[in-house]
Amino acid sequence: MRTASRRFALRVARMFRRPATRWARAGRGNFALVVHRGRRSGRPYETPVQAVPIDGGFVVSLPYGADVHWLQNIRAAGECELITRGSTFAVERISVVAAQRRGASPRRHAQRNAAVILHTPTVPVGDRRTEP
Repeated sequence: MRTASRRFALRVARMFRRPATRWARAGRGNFALVVHRGRRSGRPYETPVQAVPIDGGFVVSLPYGADVHWLQNIRAAGECELITRGSTFAVERISVVAAQRRGASPRRHAQRNAAVILHTPTVPVGDRRTEP
């Protein structure tokens, strides 16, 4: 049964990938795009995620665990970019946070899943100004 429910979850995720990418490009909600390169092919990829801003970066929930391909690609390349609300941030480093098992709370979803913290500078890449 667990395999069937995982297949169903992956099918639903595939259905929402295209709309989530559009929402991320339009700057709606907490949707963002992680731009990374394939670890074997070198091909550029854009993965839609939900990124919550925090001091010094963004938190991205990992509902499918820490072994997702986009995270493996980032670890292999050592770099990526996060596009959110019309701004592009260069990710300086990442930190994976293990899932926490706690009681019921309003943020139950975030506590149940592992997460990755994408550490970014406070100023987006396109907004950086060079001093004369």
